[in-house]
Amino acid sequence: MIKNKRGLSAMIGYILLIVLGIVMSVVIFTSLRTYVPQDPLECPDGAAIFVKNATCSNGENLTITIKNNGKFNVAGYFIRGTNSAELLSTIELYENFFPDPTGEIQVLGNSIMFSVSESNSLNPGEEKISLFELDQEIIAFEIVPTRFQGEGKNQRYVTCTNAKVVEEISCG
Repeated sequence: MIKNKRGLSAMIGYILLIVLGIVMSVVIFTSLRTYVPQDPLECPDGAAIFVKNATCSNGENLTITIKNNGKFNVAGYFIRGTNSAELLSTIELYENFFPDPTGEIQVLGNSIMFSVSESNSLNPGEEKISLFELDQEIIAFEIVPTRFQGEGKNQRYVTCTNAKVVEEISCG
């Protein structure tokens, strides 16, 4: 025979609260899981650019001609330089980008974009010229192409790390 019914009802209340908390967390987890993409967006294997020409004039102006030699359009690129023999690129060169007189090529965040619109505007076979005013010595630079990838309105800006280009140059 149960003599203390108040203690039993409090215990049932705690058990119901715990069960309710677990059920709510499972429901929230399953609904939020649909918002997170399963596979990360990556550049297709055929996205590539190469440095057609890189010249340094007066030790402080770096002119780079970039050509899209891949199968897919490219939106822009990240550029970093180095002045050490290890070729670890730590100098952000986008800060030294000389504005394009046509306004076509611009800096967006920490990348150089070939168009002000959010599109992959450098078609295969096309070339673009970028000018950088350097304030320190550069012995090499690396360029990593970028593009918008996705379906419909779900376009995301992705980095094509598998298409990174490293070019050695004596500038400064």
